[in-house]
Amino acid sequence: MGGVIHPLHQVDLLTPAERKITEKEYWAQRRGQEKLDKLNQKMKEDGITPKETRYQTEKQFLRDAIDDAASTARSLEEFSKILDVKYHIIFTISRNRYSYLHPGRKKYITERNLGTRYTEDFLLKAFEENTKSHREQKEEILEQQSPNTSTDLPTVPFSDTSAISTPFIFIKSDLRLVIDLQTCIKAQQSGAYAQKVKLTNLKQMAQTVAYIQEHGYDSLDDFHVELNQASDQTSAPRKSLKDTEQQLKDVNEQIEKVKDL
Repeated sequence: MGGVIHPLHQVDLLTPAERKITEKEYWAQRRGQEKLDKLNQKMKEDGITPKETRYQTEKQFLRDAIDDAASTARSLEEFSKILDVKYHIIFTISRNRYSYLHPGRKKYITERNLGTRYTEDFLLKAFEENTKSHREQKEEILEQQSPNTSTDLPTVPFSDTSAISTPFIFIKSDLRLVIDLQTCIKAQQSGAYAQKVKLTNLKQMAQTVAYIQEHGYDSLDDFHVELNQASDQTSAPRKSLKDTEQQLKDVNEQIEKVKDL
């Protein structure tokens, strides 16, 4: 009678593997999975749903945990913290080699026993890619959230102007103040946003020049003259408005006194 023949697990000794699984670990995983399957089957027969269906060797536990941490970490410090907090794995560097301590072991497992994905070269590149991806996502979000300075500023409605005796001309304008790049935090943090601000500023400057030419301002003095005239025209309505507010206040006080009688 012949026994069960298992396929041989081939190991490439020439090419370093990303996930180095030795013959010993391979068979340990096979035996562990068989034992786990039998245990789970017995639990099912007893009406219990198994929580673990996949057997992991200690090395495979480390590989999966490191893969997870390396997928988001942007620095060694963040990488080490994820391993410690989430998986209770202690990470250390000795002689420029990365080593990992499984929570159930007392002896560290070095990077070369896990594969090339768990070495300094691979992980540092992963951190750089994560940092780049995070920065690009942040810039994209900032660009989407950045206000359009020419359209997003709220317009303040003016009250009824029929009571204003002094002739007054309201001129609707799309002019807006330009943004100072040296004091704009968003522009300093995001190159894409800074470029957008520059284009917006150029647009506002062009509109300002067109406005000045349209209204015939030949100098800054001409502009101040117009500004002073507009200020004089609004002073009387402002004074009238304050007087009306005071009258309303007096009336309200009298009403309250009558209520108290």
